[in-house]
Formats: sequence, structure tokens, C-alpha cells
Amino acid sequence: MEEARARAPRPGGRTAANRSAALTAALQLVAREGLDRFTREDVAALAGIHKTTVYRRWASTDDIVVEALAGFIGQSVPVPDTGETAGDLEAFAHSVVDLVNHPISGPLVRALLTSSRASAPVTEVMQRFWRDRLLAIAPIGARALERGDWPAGTDVGAVMAQLGAPIYYRILVLGREVDHVDAVLAARAADAAARAGVFAPGSPQLEHVIATGPRRAPELEHAGTT
Repeated sequence: MEEARARAPRPGGRTAANRSAALTAALQLVAREGLDRFTREDVAALAGIHKTTVYRRWASTDDIVVEALAGFIGQSVPVPDTGETAGDLEAFAHSVVDLVNHPISGPLVRALLTSSRASAPVTEVMQRFWRDRLLAIAPIGARALERGDWPAGTDVGAVMAQLGAPIYYRILVLGREVDHVDAVLAARAADAAARAGVFAPGSPQLEHVIATGPRRAPELEHAGTT
């Protein structure tokens, strides 16, 4: 009995330390190399552990990436409550900018956003990341509706997407950095649109957009006739 007890893995001992080191290394490699450009051996080398340790625990690189990402997305998302809708949105926008500018989470989020060759399990984890963030900040929208700041029926998810869109557009399309001025502008634009009823079904503003259809820039109209 004592011999078996001596051989049993110690909670929080070497096994836990190796697992933590491997998962941290996997996140670093995703951020640095992309989702599918490294191997389990690369993880072991960066983590400073023997490769057989990684091989025994994870059957594939996907397995370790999924577990590492699941731990990353499982971190709690702070939900601001400043007492006013505009302040809540600006505080949340600031947190988005902090996330994408952080030396660890920033490159990781960029890798997740730009990857086009993720496996189905990895894609599911990535989708859960965005879904969980949206669910976590739903109270901001609920409070805005309770205060009457936004019209009844406002699509809270659409408002939050509008808030994040200019930030991620600047990063991914324009290839530029974002700062807290960008955060404030994005939050105020999203709040103004929500207050105007743009995201509320049946609102005059939304019905007008649907009725008139998309507008084309004059130069595009001209190009289409040449």
C-alpha cells in the first residue's frame, strides 16, 4: 500500500507543472507561428520538458491546442458597471483594446482571427471564445434596455459587434495599431446607433435602410457604367 502511495502522482507536482508548461508553450507557439505550423515536439522543446511527456498526454497537436485555447478562453471577462450605458460601452471597448495590445493575448487573438486552416475542434473552441465574450457582456445591453437608453427589441449582439468591428477592422484590414481613442470612438458610434434604433426591428431607421437598400459611392456608380 505504501509503495503504491509513493508511486501515485502528486497533485500539483511534476505532472501538473509539465502540463502547465506545455499548455503555456502551445499558446505561445499559436501566437508566434499560427495554429498549424508547429508540432508536439516544438511544444516540448519550448516548454523545456521531454517530448515523450507531451506524446503520452496529447495524441496530436490539435489536442494540445484545443486544451490550451480552452484554458485561455475560460478566463473571466470583466463586465463594467459604471452606472451609465455610455460609460459601460467605453469601458468594455477599452478592455478590447487592452486585450489586442497585450504582449501575450494580443498575438494570440490575432492568430485566431487570421487563421483559415483550423481543424473542426479548434474552430469550435475559437467560436466559443467569441460566444462566451458576448454572453459575458450581455448585462450591459440588459441594463441599457432597462434604463430606456435603447429602444425595446434592440439586438444587443449587433450593438456589441458594431462596437468591436472598427477596432478589429483597423487591426486586420488596415494593419494598424489601436489605442484608447479608437476605443472611445467605437463605443460612442455603437451607442449612438443603438439609441437611434438602428438595431431595433421595426424601427423607422432600420426600415428606411431596408427600403432604400445599400448605397454605392459615386465613383463606384461611375465605374459600373464604363
